[in-house]
Amino acid sequence: MLNAQLTPDYVIQSDANAQNFVIKRRRIVDPTQAPGYKAVEGNAVPPKREVWDDAAYYPVNTEGLRAALDYVRFHAAVNADTASLSEFMAALHTETLAIESALDSQLPYWPDVTVEITGKKRAISPEDAA
Repeated sequence: MLNAQLTPDYVIQSDANAQNFVIKRRRIVDPTQAPGYKAVEGNAVPPKREVWDDAAYYPVNTEGLRAALDYVRFHAAVNADTASLSEFMAALHTETLAIESALDSQLPYWPDVTVEITGKKRAISPEDAA
């Protein structure tokens, strides 16, 4: 089963039947912020906890993998605090580099995936994966 960290807030996994890539997004839950939360005197404050939610599903094929990686980098850039298009593009570039670095640390190559960063293009054929 695939389970690779792409960024601090996103992982890519395959489902149990290996039919889908699943993008999971990290969020921090603070129980004290729940609408019905009432502190009880003498009880400890419940700790914040990390939760990984399913964010997107893509088919297990080349196009699905590309779409999953695009989902992560675009959503991470959109969630960055940017005030202009140039800042957004810089955030997108940063996220692309982070994902490329994460992929390179997991495997030296990925089958039939092209990553293009400011004119640098790297293409891998399906035969290399066999």
